Amino acid sequence: MLKHLPDGTVQLEVTPAQARVLGGDASLLLDWFDSALVGLVALREGRAADMSRDEWHYLITHLEHRLAPRLDGLRDAVIRAHHGAGGSLAELALAMDVEKSTAQYRRDRVVKREPNVWEAWARAGGPQHPGQPAKRWTARLTFEDGTQEELHGLTEDHARDLELLITNDRQRTATVDSSTGRHTYRAEQLQVVGVWVSRSEQQPR
Repeated sequence: MLKHLPDGTVQLEVTPAQARVLGGDASLLLDWFDSALVGLVALREGRAADMSRDEWHYLITHLEHRLAPRLDGLRDAVIRAHHGAGGSLAELALAMDVEKSTAQYRRDRVVKREPNVWEAWARAGGPQHPGQPAKRWTARLTFEDGTQEELHGLTEDHARDLELLITNDRQRTATVDSSTGRHTYRAEQLQVVGVWVSRSEQQPR
């Protein structure tokens, strides 16, 4: 829920019950939404020239690589749930503010295929989410010099640690255990980090 404080501050509060359901995704999503707001404020205040290339890089990473695919998965899961609840095309078109033919195309695109990795994420969370069996993760690291490295057999916690390296804190480090041993990485070394459940059909874009 949103709370408006007397000094004009706006806080988004997550209840303990909601936090338990969301798990580690709660802090990650809040961090990425914060990046969206930071970008909006910089643009609307006309401070684009004051932002460094690295700062824009992190905002793009958070918005495009992390937030956007998860929002796509959440949208698809909600469309599928609306269809399962008996929702009509007219209702869907109204909700989407599109013609019925467009709403039908978008709904068919969702319900006529199996849920993809991000829709599955929206419904059940990541590995080791309450009630889910433990799985292993793969990470692809792209370094500042353009080289890449893949790590396999990661736990969810180690995958999250790597993902959190792409933040504004360039002093952050992460030590992870993979199928090839223990590795330590510094945030300043990395340009992009992508993680996914270690099944080829579940690799996110």
